[in-house]
Amino acid sequence: MIATDPSREQIAAAEPHAHVEYRCEPAEASTLDTGSVDLAVAAQAAHWFDWPRYVAEVERVARPGALVALVSYGILIVEGDAGREIAHYYRDVVGPYWPPGRKHVENGYRDLAWPWPSVDAPAIAMTAQWTRDELVGYVTTWSATVKLIDKVGPAPFEEFRARLAAVWPDEGSRTVTWPLTLRLARR
Repeated sequence: MIATDPSREQIAAAEPHAHVEYRCEPAEASTLDTGSVDLAVAAQAAHWFDWPRYVAEVERVARPGALVALVSYGILIVEGDAGREIAHYYRDVVGPYWPPGRKHVENGYRDLAWPWPSVDAPAIAMTAQWTRDELVGYVTTWSATVKLIDKVGPAPFEEFRARLAAVWPDEGSRTVTWPLTLRLARR
């Protein structure tokens, strides 16, 4: 979760927007009407989809000319030694515990092919100012961290935490950046 995101309690307490229809359905099999969508967005989710079925569903529900978008963020970036420790943990320590679909996130969804013409997207990034503890809390939410701890116990994670503390000893905040992938196509 990004520090600026609303909490689950805030989301649950929020009033539904009058012009938004809310549904919880599989992306590959919605109950949306055929040709009823002007914008289809999958944010941090396409790597979990049955891709051929998802593309067929978007083809069905999107109007001709609709914009189709995939949004994703990969490994975070922190400058200096802290960034190197995070990259080492991501790649070498929990790397084997990421699910196979993670490769799509890491390659910017490049091998998820659209049958429609691509639309150029700007290069953008998401940033936050985090303390070391906030960053460590985020790393605990990674599915690979959870699997690592389930399989071998907390020692490798605790070693990461100690190595990060050695290169980021204070509780000052640092800029954390996630380069965003935006893959766009015109139906």
